[in-house]
Amino acid sequence: MPVLAPVALALAAFALLLFSHHTLESAQGQRDAARAALAGATAEVSRTEDLLRRDQLVQAQLSRLQQQGLDRPVDELRWHEALGRARQDLHLSALHYELPTERPAVPAASSTSSSLRAATLRFDAVLRHEEDFLALLQRLEHVGTGVFTRRCRLALAQNGEAPARLNAHCELERVYIRREERNTVQTDTGADAPPASGGTPLRQDQER
Repeated sequence: MPVLAPVALALAAFALLLFSHHTLESAQGQRDAARAALAGATAEVSRTEDLLRRDQLVQAQLSRLQQQGLDRPVDELRWHEALGRARQDLHLSALHYELPTERPAVPAASSTSSSLRAATLRFDAVLRHEEDFLALLQRLEHVGTGVFTRRCRLALAQNGEAPARLNAHCELERVYIRREERNTVQTDTGADAPPASGGTPLRQDQER
């Protein structure tokens, strides 16, 4: 028995060592798992905060666009009024223009629709001289925020003894954000609803 006591003590010590090693490995595994979970949670919180910051930035930008009127198209009546006044004030010999329906500002590569829209005004005008042409462009570019002249083609026309006239063919464009709105259910009250606009291009021919 005295001989077996040291052996038993050694076995007990070895078992305790194995148990301690196993406990240490288990604790290290739990620690590593906790660190990984903490890192994942930290990354998720960081992504969420980044999304919130981006959303706040987008909302602020949309608010500024809304204040500038760039979240909706220019009212077609404003185009007609501006062109009509320009024809009278600038003594245009002829004016032909077309207001087309809106289109995507960037051609979509897939079926995904874009909220970035563009509307283009095309017109042909016969003017007295370059000053009237520049005045006409300035008036039209002030019809709405963001209107700019995309391209123009000018040519002088001489008809007999009459003074030379300036023929202008131009395109003005405006890009804006179309905000998606939910469809609302309309209740029929018996009154005739006005026809929807924007289905077909509007054309106006004016000559003097």
